[in-house]
Amino acid sequence: MDAHFDAKRFPVQAAEVIAQRGIEEPIFALQVQPDWEKFLNERKVDCVLAPTAGSLANILKETPTWNLIYEDRTAVLFQKIK
Repeated sequence: MDAHFDAKRFPVQAAEVIAQRGIEEPIFALQVQPDWEKFLNERKVDCVLAPTAGSLANILKETPTWNLIYEDRTAVLFQKIK
């Protein structure tokens, strides 16, 4: 890891998981709003990287169509169940 990255602000470990799993599709960051699920579906989003303590992370943990594949104190990474 480069010294200029602050792991508390940048999801270093989550980025490594993305690379290791060969995830190449776009990963979106968004705030939970009405129709958040519609937004992701329309754009065919299969992976979401979000702050661990954020509302999106909390709602995706409770959504059965999303699988938590990585979590640390900085970020969570979800992959859509196909």
